[in-house]
Amino acid sequence: MEEWQAMAENVARGTEEGWIEPFMDRVYPLGGAKAAHHDLINSKGAKGNITLDPDQ
Repeated sequence: MEEWQAMAENVARGTEEGWIEPFMDRVYPLGGAKAAHHDLINSKGAKGNITLDPDQ
């Protein structure tokens, strides 16, 4: 468990310091959750994160 904690802390530090950047595949408006889910289950593998943005 300590190994997982160390990895999580390293990823958090990398994100804060900017040397780890998540890849955002697609961003949908919050009302587009149904379309986002449809696209996700019909895709041929993960390319990055899919995000719902309440401000769109």
